[in-house]
Amino acid sequence: MTGKLGWPYPFRAQPWPEIEQSFAELEQWNSAFNCLRAIAASVQARGAEDALAGFTAVHGTDLMVRSTPVPLPPYDIVAVRISESIRQVRIGTVLIEHLSSTGRDERVSRPLEEAVPLFWRFMIEKYGIAPYTSRRMGGAT
Repeated sequence: MTGKLGWPYPFRAQPWPEIEQSFAELEQWNSAFNCLRAIAASVQARGAEDALAGFTAVHGTDLMVRSTPVPLPPYDIVAVRISESIRQVRIGTVLIEHLSSTGRDERVSRPLEEAVPLFWRFMIEKYGIAPYTSRRMGGAT
């Protein structure tokens, strides 16, 4: 994505139960996928399926998420990555990146156990979507 702002590709939204199932299957092979499965389960448990769209990318090892409705590319997107990603991610950590159409990208890496709270921090800050409400908060785009 060098030299590009935001995500330049069409968004291929998948149903959240399908995303969760995909990561559950991969979790049997590598326990690091547990954090991605937990994020997908969290989106569903918090009733945010209509407010957030997601898909698995890079051979199913990354989770790509953004608010709905999804605009035409390029657009902001949040990528959730673990060590199995083609991006370099330290083993035992999750990397969450906000790929911004303004060029103000943000990257935060934390232990796998902190993936769900970190994911919701990004959803609140970038899209104004909080857990347990699935409503947009004031000021988010």
